[in-house]
Amino acid sequence: MPFASLVRRVAASSLVFTLAAFALAGSASAIPVQTVQNVSSGDAAPVWGQSLTINVGATVPDALITPTVALDFVGFRTGDPGIGSASRSTVFLHVYTDFDIDLLGAVVPGSIGSPVAVSSNSLDLEVLAPGTDASWFFGGELLQKDIPYFYVMANSATPATSSVFSQLVFSDMEVGEPNPHAGGQAYHEAGDMGGGPLSQDVYFRVVTQTVVPEPGTALPLGLGLAGLARRRAA
Repeated sequence: MPFASLVRRVAASSLVFTLAAFALAGSASAIPVQTVQNVSSGDAAPVWGQSLTINVGATVPDALITPTVALDFVGFRTGDPGIGSASRSTVFLHVYTDFDIDLLGAVVPGSIGSPVAVSSNSLDLEVLAPGTDASWFFGGELLQKDIPYFYVMANSATPATSSVFSQLVFSDMEVGEPNPHAGGQAYHEAGDMGGGPLSQDVYFRVVTQTVVPEPGTALPLGLGLAGLARRRAA
């Protein structure tokens, strides 16, 4: 066999092996990603919610977090159940692309972005004891890394809009030291001045899953490219 032809066959074989490995990697399980703010000051405050960025403060190295992740779970730690909006017996957690309050803590009309997700369950925040991990579950809605999303409580599963947002509620939640989460901030009902106690972030835990290629799409792609490599090497 001519040396040049041998080199082409070896190169083709290496490419086939590499593509096959890539295709098999596509069938790997998703990696759970936890994003936490667990610095507690021992304080609690009434808040509307918290903005956060999934890959800031994550327990998984950033290089292993895919650009898109699937939302599974969000937890806040409760404060005094007697402090908060009226009608907090059925509280859902909404996720929006934007949200804001004014210096007095009122929701700013026109500030509510597009709805991304609504929890599949609701909680009675009027009875949960202080220090309880309030847990809301989601159906794998897709979020982007490096982008803050806004997690806001509501007494209805119906998403708010910039003109209709009376379903949004605030409730007493445990908070941490001022701004420990660099990827977002808490929205305090007493106002958000950007410093001091009113900037303390909610004690939270978020669980997402990395998004991996489906085996049915990754494997045919790898085999197709491998076949192309063999034809070119022939």
